[in-house]
Amino acid sequence: MLDVCHFNKDLFKDCPCKILVGNKFLCNFEDLYWEYKGHKELSKLPKDVCGSARIEVYCKENNLNLCTGSIPCSCKVIYEETFFCNFGNIYAELIFHHKNLQANILLNSVCQSVRNESMNRDFLARETRRIEEEFLKKVTVGDAVYCTTEGEYVTLLEKPNKIGRKCKYKTLKGLINEQWAFCFRTISKGNATSEYEVKGKRYEERALYLKHLACSNRFRVETQELRDSILLKIFGDLQEEVDNFINLSCINDLTLF
Repeated sequence: MLDVCHFNKDLFKDCPCKILVGNKFLCNFEDLYWEYKGHKELSKLPKDVCGSARIEVYCKENNLNLCTGSIPCSCKVIYEETFFCNFGNIYAELIFHHKNLQANILLNSVCQSVRNESMNRDFLARETRRIEEEFLKKVTVGDAVYCTTEGEYVTLLEKPNKIGRKCKYKTLKGLINEQWAFCFRTISKGNATSEYEVKGKRYEERALYLKHLACSNRFRVETQELRDSILLKIFGDLQEEVDNFINLSCINDLTLF
């Protein structure tokens, strides 16, 4: 996925991240970052790119975020006249060493935006654990399940006895692989169904997205290619759940994750 380059053709004209597509300059920094890092040549990249990319490299390499708070804070780090937030690293270190009291004191000392982000991460961690526990409780080896990373139905070959382990599975092409348990979803065997025809500009891409969204929410999906559209048949346990998904995610473009 390329971002729009925010600099005109004369600024940073030798930047290796710039790609001309039509009449627009796009930024390929994200791909180049991983390419340079894979070849251990990352130190060469920041010399040629714009300031925002150099800042992004610094954030990635040090696991930092840009600081948006105005209050004095022990988590602030300055680099190239820019303030960064080191809260995540300090908080993780305290939790790792079971220094919960110090971690809570630190959490209460930072700005509201960082506290909100921390609470959001905690919520996501709890939700991920809930999804994993629910999946392992319901699924049986040999079941067809949906793998969110593969983006397709797979066959479960092995499942772990503990939370935080990987499952072994086989793809439709016969490839055997492993993935974390929270990446899988059981498939509804219900017969409650609704249909939605995806049409218009980039309908194929949108149909694929909606299919992935439905499967990730444990619905069963069948597709039928029409002349200039794709018909999605979505099955679930309850008609109300299926209808809600159609209304919220397909018609009104809201996400159910």
